[in-house]
Amino acid sequence: MMKSKVYLLFDACDTLCYLDYERLSNFLKRHKIEAEIEKLMRRAFEVNYKIDMYLKEGRKLWQGDFIRGYFREYLKTLTINEDEVNNLIDGIAAEDKKLSLWSSTFDGVKNTLSILKARGYHMSVISNSDGRVSDILKKIGLNEFMEKIYDSYVVGMEKPNPRIFDMAISDLNLSRSRTLFIGDLFYLDVLGANKSGIPAVHIDHCDLYKGWPGVRINNVAELPDLLETLDLSSPDLFPFKNQRI
Repeated sequence: MMKSKVYLLFDACDTLCYLDYERLSNFLKRHKIEAEIEKLMRRAFEVNYKIDMYLKEGRKLWQGDFIRGYFREYLKTLTINEDEVNNLIDGIAAEDKKLSLWSSTFDGVKNTLSILKARGYHMSVISNSDGRVSDILKKIGLNEFMEKIYDSYVVGMEKPNPRIFDMAISDLNLSRSRTLFIGDLFYLDVLGANKSGIPAVHIDHCDLYKGWPGVRINNVAELPDLLETLDLSSPDLFPFKNQRI
């Protein structure tokens, strides 16, 4: 059992908030494309894994606009021609402009944050976003659990730059040795946290990262039990060896 509560810093997208798969499925159906929600969900995690594989090699999966790049990759499993892909991406971009497509969550997320709050944990968010993450968390009822929200668009730096973590540590007056970051992209979340001297837990929703170093859970619902026995000084929480950029 920990002697004192660790401060929890969370990533937002695909850690606390997720693609609205029902909304995406309905959009595709309007374009005569049938896509089961479970398949759409797994595809999102497969794309994230591919992003990590590219980052591991020092490359980017796409250049330019995030939404267009992400969904061009996301839609590759659909048997449609290039013109249809472009039309779909235009439509998806318009949908996201009206309301972020990452404006959904699961019941287990809110329940878990409620458990953590009841146990005395304090929490904040560090997210690579477009300025809307605070509104998203408010919409899905998760902002009430967070003391601060650090949106990369607002603060002018993004993960894995350790400066965004340094900013949160300084602003919240935290000790790195009593802080834990939780996120789903290994080469953004774990790398960035480790480079700032912060231990990190990686979320791997579909067990795609088997054999990778680090401490890994499938979702935030596993976090309360993990925290009961977690040794924050464990080298497993520092797969990047705590080397600053």
